[in-house]
Amino acid sequence: ELASLTNGKPYFDNLTTNYTSATLPAQLLQAINAGIERFDAFPSALQALEHNYDPSGNLQIPMLMLSNVRDPAVPGFNQTSYAAAVAANGASDFLVQRQVPAFGHCVFTPAQLGAAFADLVAWVQFGVKPTP
Repeated sequence: ELASLTNGKPYFDNLTTNYTSATLPAQLLQAINAGIERFDAFPSALQALEHNYDPSGNLQIPMLMLSNVRDPAVPGFNQTSYAAAVAANGASDFLVQRQVPAFGHCVFTPAQLGAAFADLVAWVQFGVKPTP
């Protein structure tokens, strides 16, 4: 349903985003902001997400969230925000967030995926909660 609203564009927009850092030199930040790929989300997709997508965080079963540390599509604050929603529902015992030190969106090796799946199975079957 949301896919039909994007018109081939992403669900996010960084046209007016000015990337900042407390550790990078100003000259490098200027170069990053001048050269970074910019994305323009289709307005109806942004509207649909704004009005229809608000994760409850009401987990009932174990969830192992796997993400890349430097994901250009899903900013890191999403993990923090989701963990806060889960905590607000008293379900933190059901959430493990694991980050893979790589750039990209869902860039995982077969070994990383296999380990995450095996850890989730062990958690569900034997109660062994995985490490992040």
